[in-house]
Amino acid sequence: MLDPFSVKLLLGFLVGGIWITLATVISERFGSKIGGLVGNLPSNILVGLFFIGMTQSAEFAAEAAGTVPIGMIMDSIFLFSYVVLVKKYDKLAALPALAIWFVMAYAIGKVKYFDLFWTTLAYFAVVLALFAYLEYGMRIPSMKKKKPAYSASELAIRGFLAGGLIVAVTIGAALFGPVWGGIFSVFPVVMLSTMYLLNRAQGPEFAQATGKVMLLGSVNIVVYAFAVIFTYPVYGLVWGTVISYVAAAVFVVLAYPIIKKVS
Repeated sequence: MLDPFSVKLLLGFLVGGIWITLATVISERFGSKIGGLVGNLPSNILVGLFFIGMTQSAEFAAEAAGTVPIGMIMDSIFLFSYVVLVKKYDKLAALPALAIWFVMAYAIGKVKYFDLFWTTLAYFAVVLALFAYLEYGMRIPSMKKKKPAYSASELAIRGFLAGGLIVAVTIGAALFGPVWGGIFSVFPVVMLSTMYLLNRAQGPEFAQATGKVMLLGSVNIVVYAFAVIFTYPVYGLVWGTVISYVAAAVFVVLAYPIIKKVS
């Protein structure tokens, strides 16, 4: 029998690796608007909160979900930094973007309490401001579908790269103590993997276009977290996860017409 942590690693590798691979393929096949929205649907956070509930309790997981907005502020700034820097630094753009993220994460990790209401408002303010700069300041254009640049081996490489990064981050969260454990738990693994893989396959312009939409699409992660807060204590882990995921997916469907107009 595998212990819960090993199961979490295995599921994180499979779910995250498969989903991030699919997200990049969807972006290439349907364009940056759909890809940016779909790519941020809950994957790593789904596995993470579910296993917190398994090892602790559904109520504890619901409480942990309350830290998601502050984590998404850091992740949104990371994504913004990557989008701004990718044309200049290409495949090395992740390094300065991650440096910015780690400085923020270390500082925020020292804070003991975050008010859910105010951190959520701050998240929306940050996301809207950053998106406005990318859309109206940098004028990053949306991109239509691109000719796929992958084979079966390319898809396997994408899956292993994304899944391996998720496993590494999960192990880091377990090994490096409570402060760094909390920091690693909100690591922007999906954003980093998606941006790197799209830049590698389709170039920096396509990665920028997808990242711009991912910035707004990240709202569905906060929607998922709020749904977890309310559903886990009432419906338990399985049905709470299902309901929360449906809520995030419904948000994506409703947001698409808006994204189509403004980006």
